[in-house]
Amino acid sequence: MTQLSVFQKRIHDEIPLSRALGIELHSWDGSALLLSAPLEPNRNHQGTGFGGSVYSVAVTAAWGVTELALADLGLEG
Repeated sequence: MTQLSVFQKRIHDEIPLSRALGIELHSWDGSALLLSAPLEPNRNHQGTGFGGSVYSVAVTAAWGVTELALADLGLEG
């Protein structure tokens, strides 16, 4: 398993909401984490992203960058 796939499993195991949101990690280059979540299960009544889902994806991305950067330095978050 790659570092990214191990980390995606960790996120889904430790943050069950991330699985429900459909968060998928795509790449980590040491400074930027690319992830996505599908619109359909996260949309509001107007067909756009539900604010709570958008916020949760953003927080997961920020936490993920911190955790992965610390891991690259041999540190734990």
